[in-house]
Amino acid sequence: MNSNAKLFKAGTIFNDFKGEIDANKIKLLRKSISLNFPTRLGAMPIDDTVLAVNSKHAYPAGEIVISIDNPIKVTTTFLGDNNGILYLDKDVKNPAVINHGYRIMCKVLNVFPSFSISVDDSTVPRHSGFASNGATLGAVCSSINELFGNPIQNKDLLRFLATNYGEQYTTDGNSETLRENMCIGGSLATGLYKDGIQVLSPEYTLAGSTKYDGSAVIGIPKDYRLVSSKVFTDLEQSTAKNLRDTPNEDYKRFVIKNLEQVALPKLASKDISGISDIVFGNRFKDECGISITRLISEVSPSFARIVKNVKWLYESDKPHCDMLGMSSMSPTFFALTSNKANENMCIKRFEEQSMDIFIYPVCNDTYSIEA
Repeated sequence: MNSNAKLFKAGTIFNDFKGEIDANKIKLLRKSISLNFPTRLGAMPIDDTVLAVNSKHAYPAGEIVISIDNPIKVTTTFLGDNNGILYLDKDVKNPAVINHGYRIMCKVLNVFPSFSISVDDSTVPRHSGFASNGATLGAVCSSINELFGNPIQNKDLLRFLATNYGEQYTTDGNSETLRENMCIGGSLATGLYKDGIQVLSPEYTLAGSTKYDGSAVIGIPKDYRLVSSKVFTDLEQSTAKNLRDTPNEDYKRFVIKNLEQVALPKLASKDISGISDIVFGNRFKDECGISITRLISEVSPSFARIVKNVKWLYESDKPHCDMLGMSSMSPTFFALTSNKANENMCIKRFEEQSMDIFIYPVCNDTYSIEA
């Protein structure tokens, strides 16, 4: 699979900051901060037809996301003024992402401190739909924003980061080079907006959201062949190209109408059934017009079989989960459950499909700061 994605240098700003910055707040308030930024499950984009690498670096697709309490921890320590030097632990997995966040935040705030930044993402499986790149970028930039008194509002920070996004391209410790990739906002929103279930508009704002008092049962097929960043983003972009080249406009109109008239009004009353039906149709019935199952089977041969064998958790007359989905373009399945009996049933069914199981609470808050 080939991609049109290009490489770019950390610190490159493609889209200028368009929000408000309170210059009076830009003062170093503390010398160190440890921040926990939740990761996410990407249930589905709302409009698949706009997913393609483009020169504007803006992807107005909208997205349905689940925030999970399996955070990436970032510790940022001030080392001195005006030197503009970044010190990283030698074993960080995404050095270019961290460097990118540091540089673009310094440019926007017009400050040039030296920092030491460490990242603990040891509990987050890589290339498995948890959006560790996006969460790392959000955590680094939020920590710098916090150190300088939060002069940038979260909603403005989200839009700026999403439209100046890039992902780690190499595994050799390169801290200068990122690769273009689509960002529709969910990897950042779950740490910058409250509520565990979020529907993002094309402008990276919340079209609707609700708290969810329950857990995500997550299953990753044991036969999933962990691939490089390049191969993984090629898979994503190949999927996006197919969706762009063969758009299903009827499906697009159906989703938008269903969201506006059914799902979002229900969500306002904390009823996620409308959102869950849309997600299930997109992921398990291929209503979007392209076989997600066929594409993901390239990295997980058992994927198609698992799809058939877990559908009934949501399709049965008495469903065993409140939402059943797959995260991003990955072989990761998830089921949202709000009681122990259903959680146990989902765990059992996932285990029967030879999957590694993870269970995390849904996170209903933004990033948190350790005392």
